[in-house]
Amino acid sequence: MPVIAWQCCTFDELSSERYTPERGRYHLVLGRDSLTESILDGKVQAAINHDPRGRYLAQQDDTLRLRRDAQGLWAYATLPEFGNPGLLNRIRKRQAAGSVGIEISRERWERDGQGRLLRIVTQADLGEVSLLLGRSPAFAATSGSAYIVDENLHAPAIRRN
Repeated sequence: MPVIAWQCCTFDELSSERYTPERGRYHLVLGRDSLTESILDGKVQAAINHDPRGRYLAQQDDTLRLRRDAQGLWAYATLPEFGNPGLLNRIRKRQAAGSVGIEISRERWERDGQGRLLRIVTQADLGEVSLLLGRSPAFAATSGSAYIVDENLHAPAIRRN
């Protein structure tokens, strides 16, 4: 099974526009440290297209590794191709994006210098990281970010930082 890497989200950048009836249009911003506790607790799972039936990879069994850098959160996973025909070809053609499934526990709302409403997440529970196929990601920088690390090796030992 190949090892796939993808950027799941970006930190301190605006998401695509969102909407809530209570607040109207807004942009989500994930703070750099907003997911730290979840990354360290080792309970994050991986999925394809946020499908709960496909959450078969997890930090606990070493099929999923997470890495945080200045730009965002990256996932490295040993992904089976079953149930996803053409998965590797879509990744090779840069047709896959990344996403996160979070439950927000601390946030603040404010307007930026251009008057846009921002929902700034300061703490969230990261339940899963998802590889998106044929869907638009919340954070544009993750679009086309997936690549094949190695088609013959399992996920490398990556230090959580």
